Amino acid sequence: MRNPRERRLPILAVLVAVGLLAWNLRTLFGYVMDDAFIYLRYAENLAFHGVLDFNLDGEMNEGFTTLLYTLILAAVRKFGGDPILEVKLIGLLSLLGTCFFSVATIRTLAKDSKRAFFAAIWFLVAFLSF
Repeated sequence: MRNPRERRLPILAVLVAVGLLAWNLRTLFGYVMDDAFIYLRYAENLAFHGVLDFNLDGEMNEGFTTLLYTLILAAVRKFGGDPILEVKLIGLLSLLGTCFFSVATIRTLAKDSKRAFFAAIWFLVAFLSF
């Protein structure tokens, strides 16, 4: 039989990770990095004008680093809505996907499931706190 302290530790780790995620989202959700506006410009030009360029007139350029993100944002922009909210939701979904695959990778690579669980939780705590 497991001792009560051993049973509470995983619950505490999950609560800390969820608490940090909630604090991080509450604190940073109102903040928009300037790169988001660069991606939005490219995505809107692609979605509404069919041109993957920052400016519609003049010399063609590519000033984005993530083509997939730009294409996803352009597809979402086609449906309309609030572009800032769309950027934040895509970012949040990307964060959750990264967390899910990180936990799955850690659990696959670790031999002991208990250690894998704690490694995954603390990885998430470190990841989400920045």
